Amino acid sequence: MAEHVLNARQTQKNDTKVNWRLENPVLLKGEIGIEIDTLKQKTGDGITEWNDLDYATVTPEDINHLDTDAMLRSEFAVNGEPGVVDRAVNAGKLTTPRNITIEGDIVASGAFDGSQNLTLAAALHDLVAAGKYVKVTVSSKGLVTGFDVLAPSDIPLLTLAHITDAGTAASRDVGSAPGSVVIVEANGFINNALINTVNIVNVYASDTVEEMLEMEVEPGDMVIANLASGAEVYIFVGPTSTDINDWMRLNLPVGVTLVNGMTGVVTLTTTNINEGTNMYFTETRATANFQTNFALAESSGLADGANLLRATDFFILDGGNATLA
Repeated sequence: MAEHVLNARQTQKNDTKVNWRLENPVLLKGEIGIEIDTLKQKTGDGITEWNDLDYATVTPEDINHLDTDAMLRSEFAVNGEPGVVDRAVNAGKLTTPRNITIEGDIVASGAFDGSQNLTLAAALHDLVAAGKYVKVTVSSKGLVTGFDVLAPSDIPLLTLAHITDAGTAASRDVGSAPGSVVIVEANGFINNALINTVNIVNVYASDTVEEMLEMEVEPGDMVIANLASGAEVYIFVGPTSTDINDWMRLNLPVGVTLVNGMTGVVTLTTTNINEGTNMYFTETRATANFQTNFALAESSGLADGANLLRATDFFILDGGNATLA
């Protein structure tokens, strides 16, 4: 494949800072805009106006303060609230200590500030860990005021009517009665007694109608009789296969018998159809025509202009200024 070099230079969309703010355009997604008097640039997203976009470059005067002990932004993540940090590299303790209360009593002698581990009262925890059923009493203020150990018999039964997302299958019994749920047996199949009988339609061929009437067939079976006058299709509807009246004959549609003077299996090519005044389109003809006109001079071949570039042309990609029009 031949390589062609196109002489080209490219300029990004640019204007002064004042003009950018006055025009306030929406840059295309990935389009770059440059302030030629400040050398700052912004990258568009196809939605946000220029004045609401962040600068893609930072100059020293844009940085108010950053010393060696400053926390880098990569070391924490803001969760969306101003001044709130999701995590920190090092944290000594909480600025405001918090009390942790169980059954109305403070667990530790002092307030919990996160500076040391906290051990909770183990009584309720041990009961739960041991698999006991515990009834917890909570006050109107949300404080735990007591708990009782329950026996399994003390726990009321949960009926299906109280489960809103159980689905309709949960209320059905397994079996073959109407409305029951059918299960798959150990062999991976459903019991044959639960499956209706399915008739399999067979298709046969015969040379005569008499031969067809002697066949062992089931209702729904089809026979194609290849008679001298042409093929005929019959469907056995029952009950007696030897009675022609118990068969239904299907009339085959009459097809095309002659194509362009040919019969049988016909394959047409361009040699079988005259072109007349309309020339056939072929890749060979199109390629030859293009190559012929492309090689000619501008006066007789492909004309030079806004839609055609030649190797000697100089092409400039101009991004324009802040005005999109």
